[in-house]
Amino acid sequence: MKTILFIPARKGSTGIRGKNLINLNNKPLIDYTLKICRKFPKKFVLFVSTDCEKILRYSKKFGFNEKYLRPKKLSTSKSNIIDGIIHGVEWLKDKRKLDVDDVILLQPTSPLRKYSDLIDAYKIYKKKK
Repeated sequence: MKTILFIPARKGSTGIRGKNLINLNNKPLIDYTLKICRKFPKKFVLFVSTDCEKILRYSKKFGFNEKYLRPKKLSTSKSNIIDGIIHGVEWLKDKRKLDVDDVILLQPTSPLRKYSDLIDAYKIYKKKK
């Protein structure tokens, strides 16, 4: 059983075009989420769900090596995030034969989280089942 660190990063945005690659304090917004994911133990599976080749290439610098591109129908402003998660998990099950137990959703638009808070929350989740 695996836990997926799932990062949804579509290229479109109704507010700020290409926001996941827009610089925040001289780093692309997605950079903060990708860096925090590298701190997790190897038992966690890193997964970026995107419809953008540029985001996919950028993510590879951080060890995200999947060749997954989210379908356009799941990448619109009206798309439901849960549908994107389900599609990504099914893709991992099919392509990598992973048995997925849990998904941790880490949205790039929340860059101020701490690794210690994520680990503490995960421990509580596992303990409480």
